[in-house]
Amino acid sequence: MTARIVTHDERHYDELFALRTELFWTPNPDGTPSTNGRVVFHTLWYHFRDGLKFAESPGPRIEHDFDAILGRSFDVPIGGGETVTMPTALIMAAVKEAFDVLANEHLAPEPSENPDPE
Repeated sequence: MTARIVTHDERHYDELFALRTELFWTPNPDGTPSTNGRVVFHTLWYHFRDGLKFAESPGPRIEHDFDAILGRSFDVPIGGGETVTMPTALIMAAVKEAFDVLANEHLAPEPSENPDPE
């Protein structure tokens, strides 16, 4: 049972989705990385009848400070019905690393079609 799925009867249910997630990292005053900040989930209720979405409505904004969740771990599905337990700090580090790699790829200059002959 999950609180984000509300069953009304055998034909109707509602499911809450986080369509946008924002991470607000607050660096230390000297500019170095920190674990200060918050995560905000912007949600939307999808309403289903006979398995088909027929409507949507605004959901709650769910917000947590990093310090309130840093000590927690989450069971993350990895397929085949299996999960892996991941501490919040590891999830945050993975998101930060993904940003760094993707930003570098996005901002890197295009390779030159005519390399310098030197």
